[in-house]
Amino acid sequence: DHPNAPAILVRDHGAYVFGASAEKAKIATECLGFILDVEERRNGAGPQEAPAKRRRMGGPAVLLLDVEGTTTPISFVKDRLFPYAAQAVGPWARAASPAELEPVVAAFKRQCEEDKEAFKDAAAAEEVERLAKSWIAKDRKVAALKDLQGRH
Repeated sequence: DHPNAPAILVRDHGAYVFGASAEKAKIATECLGFILDVEERRNGAGPQEAPAKRRRMGGPAVLLLDVEGTTTPISFVKDRLFPYAAQAVGPWARAASPAELEPVVAAFKRQCEEDKEAFKDAAAAEEVERLAKSWIAKDRKVAALKDLQGRH
């Protein structure tokens, strides 16, 4: 009903907050928190304590955002996002400035060293494209690929 809504509240579960980037999702989360605080004060309900099993000591140490199977069907990720990423990596790598490409190349080299696989320095952009497409096809969960996908 509301395709542009930045958040969805799920009864007895929590909120799913969306944004075009991590920064925008953070802003949407802060806005949602503010709105809920205002509503609490307006209704005079006061804050309600979470059930014991959901209480944490201190703030969260990690914020983990995962779409696969959580907010989006796994088939969407496999059938839409993987092909999109595989298609987009080459043009991005060729158009990237040296400053943008350098950390990606360094991360891909580290992964190749760990995999005991050669990295062709002479054609870095093409090598990033080749490896990214290979890793996407194999559904590898490697930090270098995740970082690249987060940049684009």
